[in-house]
Amino acid sequence: MEEKATACNMIFCFVSELKEHFFDYVEPIAKIMIPLITFYYHDEVRSASTQTMAPLLRAATAGLEKRGKPKQEVFGLFDHIFGKLLEAAKAEPDVEISFHMVEGIHESIEIMGENCLSEDKLSNLIELMKTLFHDFNERRSDRLAKGKEQDVDEEEAENLERENEKEEDLLAGLSEIITKLCKYQKAPFTKYFDVLLPYILTLLAPTRRAHDRQIGICVFDDVIEHIGLPSLPYLQHVLPSLAQSITDADPGVRQAAVYGAGVIAQTFGAQVASLIPELTKQLVGAIQQPDSRNDENVFATENAISALGKIILYQPSSINVAELLPLWFSLLPVLEDKVESPVTYGLLCTFVESNNPHIFGPGGQNLPRLVTILVDVLGSDLVDEPTSTRVVNILKQMKTLLPMDQLGAILNADQKAKWTQYVA
Repeated sequence: MEEKATACNMIFCFVSELKEHFFDYVEPIAKIMIPLITFYYHDEVRSASTQTMAPLLRAATAGLEKRGKPKQEVFGLFDHIFGKLLEAAKAEPDVEISFHMVEGIHESIEIMGENCLSEDKLSNLIELMKTLFHDFNERRSDRLAKGKEQDVDEEEAENLERENEKEEDLLAGLSEIITKLCKYQKAPFTKYFDVLLPYILTLLAPTRRAHDRQIGICVFDDVIEHIGLPSLPYLQHVLPSLAQSITDADPGVRQAAVYGAGVIAQTFGAQVASLIPELTKQLVGAIQQPDSRNDENVFATENAISALGKIILYQPSSINVAELLPLWFSLLPVLEDKVESPVTYGLLCTFVESNNPHIFGPGGQNLPRLVTILVDVLGSDLVDEPTSTRVVNILKQMKTLLPMDQLGAILNADQKAKWTQYVA
């Protein structure tokens, strides 16, 4: 059995590393590995086989693309893998392996892309998720009850906490499935989300662990972001928890909440105008906390800064732009969250490109600081390629507004080198 497990792990490594170069071996390896997903005689065999499924799909799709063949040719393999993962996940007794199965499901959906699931597949997946959410809650309740028993010693308490952490990975995996369904199935998924809604709402209860509440808010963030305006009826379910969580003690919960505030402002337009002043007040309060930029809090804070920028851009009639935009500009730069920073600097570009006078300040007094902020992000991982192009174009236009001697006075040596490389 150990040799079998070692072989499966080696195959997983080969497929993951070789990618499209493994294409010629995908079919024979799939025939061997897919049945092993339900090999109940050895956990490591099941785990390695399960983790190999998404890399096999990637190798197949990449190999087809390299050969100029359509992606549709891999749907047979996808059907086989997806069906086996659903079957196995229903009966899997090990939480860690369940997580790998859930991970394989959402990665497979992402690999195959838009509308890859038939009505039957989607229906079966939702039924599986109902079962997994139910079982998750049952196990959580059992551990909670056991933890309250008087005779639980320190070692048992530590074991219970380790089990909770394993379950958190599974819960995060389930939320990723919802994210992928929102992104790639859209309209077909919306009628099924109501089925899962009761399970998501339980995660938002104030008595739940911070990670549960974070995941619950993240689910609604993704539904709103990817489904768009048709998701408006769900806002009533998440808004009280989201608004309260902007000032939550846990940074992960705060980050989910402030991100959601920005998504709401961007997505729902005038239909949420009455909510914007209070959300804005809470965001500003969270950002201005004395410890908001320390290591633990900075990601939540930079997401809040991005959300505030979205409110300024998408809800200008609900706020005082003349007051809020200079405040927002004073909060820059953002330096840590490389996922959200391109959004924030994209917003800055939009304000500059639209010649918003509040970003430049009276008499253009903000120009020197604006230039240094924009120059600093060039060549960094704080911006993506499209945003970097916008930054360069803006700086080229600014050359006419700032004489070279003034530029020389405000730029340090590294900034001058970037200016020469990208702008001059």
